[in-house]
This record gives sequence, C-alpha cells and structure tokens, in this order.
Amino acid sequence: MAITPPAPPKTAEEKQHDKKVEDWIKAAPDGRGEPEPPKRKGVRKGNKDQITHAFKPEVLEQLEEFAKRHGLKRAGAIDLAVHQLLRDGIRLEGNNG
Repeated sequence: MAITPPAPPKTAEEKQHDKKVEDWIKAAPDGRGEPEPPKRKGVRKGNKDQITHAFKPEVLEQLEEFAKRHGLKRAGAIDLAVHQLLRDGIRLEGNNG
C-alpha cells in the first residue's frame, strides 16, 4: 500500500470553480441536486391560486341561481362547497365506505 500525502488546501479560486461545477451538475436534468417541487397549476392572485374549470351550462345556471339566492357570487358558492367537501367528505350512491 502506498503512502500518499494529504492534498494541499484549495485556494479560494479553486473552491469557487468547484462550486460552479457542482451547481452546473445539479442543474442538469439528471443531476444530483434536490428535485424541484412540482410546479403549481393556476395563476397566483394575492394569497390564492386561480384555476379554470368548465361546467355544463345547466349546472352553471343552477350554481348562479343558488349563489343569487344566498347572496353569494359564483366563486363564493364554489369556495363554500369545496370547503364543505374537504371538511365533511362526500358520499356517493352505492358507496358504503
């Protein structure tokens, strides 16, 4: 077994170069970096994310009537329904679970 002396300390320039190389490797699609979190869908509006959803015309008409009866806007009625769904869950016909 050969005895090798320890490598001399790296200069600031060598450390900076090593960091650039490591950053370049991490940025590669197959790099060793931390995986990027999935990009969020929608558009950021203040503290909310705006999304797009399509409704059948008859459902949209019922939603508008419901919102009007309860003094809400469509978005408010949808927001309320989603909050209730997340809080209480949903029971589908024929689903005993």
